[in-house]
Amino acid sequence: MTKTKALVARPRATSLTKLSAMDAILSSPVMTGHLRSYMVAEMNEENLDFVLEVKRFEAALSNDTEEKELERLAENIFNHYVKPSGSQPLNLGAATVKLTQDNLQQKLFNHDTFSHALSQVNTIIRTGIIPKFMKTDAYLHAMGQTGKLTGCVSSPKRLDDIVARPLFCAALRAHMAKGLSEENLDFLLKVQEYQQACNDGIDEAQLVQLISDIFAEFCNPNSPNALNLSGDTVTFIKDLIQQKKFSSSLFQRAKCQVTALLRHHLPSFLASDAYKKLAADQSQGLVSPAQSFSTSTRSASSPPQQNNNTLLDRILDDRSLFKSLHAYMSKEFNEENLDFLMAVRDYNAATADGSMDLKMTAQSIYDEFLSPSAPRSLGLGASALQHSKDKLAKQQYDKTTFQRALQEVKAVMRSGILPAFMETSEYHNPV
Repeated sequence: MTKTKALVARPRATSLTKLSAMDAILSSPVMTGHLRSYMVAEMNEENLDFVLEVKRFEAALSNDTEEKELERLAENIFNHYVKPSGSQPLNLGAATVKLTQDNLQQKLFNHDTFSHALSQVNTIIRTGIIPKFMKTDAYLHAMGQTGKLTGCVSSPKRLDDIVARPLFCAALRAHMAKGLSEENLDFLLKVQEYQQACNDGIDEAQLVQLISDIFAEFCNPNSPNALNLSGDTVTFIKDLIQQKKFSSSLFQRAKCQVTALLRHHLPSFLASDAYKKLAADQSQGLVSPAQSFSTSTRSASSPPQQNNNTLLDRILDDRSLFKSLHAYMSKEFNEENLDFLMAVRDYNAATADGSMDLKMTAQSIYDEFLSPSAPRSLGLGASALQHSKDKLAKQQYDKTTFQRALQEVKAVMRSGILPAFMETSEYHNPV
């Protein structure tokens, strides 16, 4: 495996030509501050904090710090970020957590102590966060640019701006439908409709009906459009509804979780042909930012249409690309995500053709990847784990058994793993 370079202090860069964008940003305290402020707003600043803490740890290594102090620094980093029950746990694979824990137990305090965890976090920041940050006004101003286009209306790049422009919003929804995750955008639009209804002061009966519709479609775990919300969030909303606290903030906690997920989709959407065409048409005056949805776009209440022609599905269906992706993920110590995805894929197919013992297979998948003592734990959220556990307890062996866990794993692969894999020679020259 190609080892991640240790992040050590560098002279301040004057441009991005000689260093990678991430290295150049982290070499500047001012730019790092802007990046962290951006990540706080995106609710993912723990990734940057981890990188900076490892950077300090490696600086201590270079200064011949006593082993006792190195041990203290390493344990603090592990307990805070790497340990699944830490105060700011990162989304790391079980193998990476175990490897890092073994390093600490063996007192291996060197530049490899956190290398595998650092590699995964660097990938998330480099491919999923930095490209979006570099489009913000804060970054552009810091680089000596205004970040504003004169003489024309700029194309939206922030989630709020995209949602506010119907044609761009429709394009984003179509983009997300390819990944079978459009229900997140549908929920956001429904909540905006609800919040507007609260501000307009509609009568309580209409408000209750709107709340009931939103909860049934998106918050009920048994709904085909159920969101991947935490159990605490669903309970919180239920309690407010039972107490008849129908304020505009009723769905705010769920909205924050969904918004964070939607923002992970923005880099790939902004790089898509659909977005580029809309942006080009707008710059030429061919479309107005205020234009409505096209007639071919489904409404948020329409049933979801599956599209298996996504990049991930294409890789899974291509034997050479699949082998290359599995080899790449094995080197990154996170191949359990791909193995889980394939196991569930086979299981879901068997629910239709009866080609395997569903009960035995479902239990086997749960024991290997999802149970508290799973040897290849995926590090998923408690809500997704409980969802599958409940399905097995009720002996519901169908395509919904692992639905929420599958959604989380696919999100991790699309936002953090596939973008990095596409930059490798393995992707361009599959075995």
